Amino acid sequence: MRRWLNTSAYDKDTEFTPGKAVSGAALTLEDDVRLATTEYFRHGWDAAVEVQFALVKYRKDLLASKHAKFKADLAELKKISKLMGLSLHRQAAGHETVTQLDIVLAESIARVVSDMGGHSGSLKLPLTPKDATEIKKASDQLIDATLKSYGALLGDSKKDRALTDWLVANYGKAFY
Repeated sequence: MRRWLNTSAYDKDTEFTPGKAVSGAALTLEDDVRLATTEYFRHGWDAAVEVQFALVKYRKDLLASKHAKFKADLAELKKISKLMGLSLHRQAAGHETVTQLDIVLAESIARVVSDMGGHSGSLKLPLTPKDATEIKKASDQLIDATLKSYGALLGDSKKDRALTDWLVANYGKAFY
């Protein structure tokens, strides 16, 4: 629940126990799959927001004629640009810059990845895990199903998966 004026919306005696559902019952394997999938998209969203913030900082630096950091990080930025479908990797060598379009696209990607986390909850599990060893496999299949059914990130579920996998792998990384 949201916090209002720094006051919790939960009762003071509400206890939150990891591994337990709201009802107090233990999480099922299906709950574990959905949690793993939601965490995947949450990590992807966080990394996408970090990339977008970094692009804003690079743009500010470039507009202030501070090119050193941008030039030092250009190879990594081109890789990110290609994964996210930005314009930086398509620009003429020696004339690269971070455009407003790049920033807006990165922000849109962050928003869509966040939406996908919620969207995954409405989908049927492609694989019902029989034991804890199948949670990762079931989560991967649910992630693929989410990317395919949502279909609004890059327009190709393979590119979408490559991008979201890269974002999740770079979760917590400072991009600037």
